[in-house]
Formats: sequence, C-alpha cells, structure tokens
Amino acid sequence: MVYLSTKTPSPPLPKGGLGGSQNFIKRFIIEGGYSVEYREVIKKSDGWWIGWLVDLPGVNAQEKTREKLIESLRIGAEDMLNTPVEPEKEEELVKIEV
Repeated sequence: MVYLSTKTPSPPLPKGGLGGSQNFIKRFIIEGGYSVEYREVIKKSDGWWIGWLVDLPGVNAQEKTREKLIESLRIGAEDMLNTPVEPEKEEELVKIEV
C-alpha cells in the first residue's frame, strides 16, 4: 500500500509555467517503510481540479476539490504500483535502483 506523506513545492516552473498549474513533489510511503517521491502537476480548469503524475505516465485525475484530486492521484499511484506485470516468455522483468 502507498501512503501520502508530505507535499512540497518543486523547483519553479519555466517563465510562463503551465498556465496557472501548480507543480508539486509528492512523497509516498510504500509498505515496507521506504518512501518514493513523484512530481505532480495540478490546476483548476472550468471549476474542476485536474492533475497528473509526471513520473508515472497514465496516472491522472479530475475532481471537484483539490483535496479529492490529490487523494485520487495517490490512489492511482498505488494502483499502478500494485499492478502485477507478467513478462512474456521471451522477456525478463528486471528492477533497477535509482
């Protein structure tokens, strides 16, 4: 299971930014005690909060409140990280440490 631990603003965006978006680094605590940080881009658009995790392509969400958006992104990250990957017989699944 993945738990949201902290949020801190990431380094400033380039001049002009992302059209009012907020860019945050999210720290997740993974079961087993280690933490992982992901960059998150969020913004309010037409009454909705939308966002995505830069470091986990495919994890995105849209919610009516900022808090629900952050929770949905956390759940999306948890689901993606817990999805089993079964390689084909010619493939090999390896892990790298960064």
